[in-house]
Amino acid sequence: MRSQKLFASESVNHAPVGNPTGDAPLPDLSVADLGIGKLLQSTTQLGDIVTGLRSLEDGNLQKGEGHDRSTTLMALSCYTRLDTLYSRTIELLLQVRNGNRHFKDEDRLKFDMVIDGFSISGCHNVQLDFLVYLYKQAHERIHSCIQSGGKAVLTTH
Repeated sequence: MRSQKLFASESVNHAPVGNPTGDAPLPDLSVADLGIGKLLQSTTQLGDIVTGLRSLEDGNLQKGEGHDRSTTLMALSCYTRLDTLYSRTIELLLQVRNGNRHFKDEDRLKFDMVIDGFSISGCHNVQLDFLVYLYKQAHERIHSCIQSGGKAVLTTH
């Protein structure tokens, strides 16, 4: 089942983000350790699964069947895990953007986007800002899904 595979290969390494002692510099991060692509892919897969479930539920509601509370709880569990991962990753990306941390494999993060002849391939800060923005948008949508799912659980009998 796709939902079982969703987080099975997760290899995101989210060690403590802050520097509690302030004595030693924070270690460099690895783009691969953040699992940026996997996290975005998992989010998309979960969205597809929930969309499919909603269409099934809409058909069942027309037949008079009730809402499946356990499925909603499972989706909420997945979204809650994604919420935690996005929060930690945003915090780490902001540390990199602010110069407090560095990527040891920064070349894996570089991507190109051209808008009306302007390329961001050489603008590391713009790339980081774009990635932080993308993550914050996804994070907000996850919060919205958690809120609507929570309401659905509370209204089912």
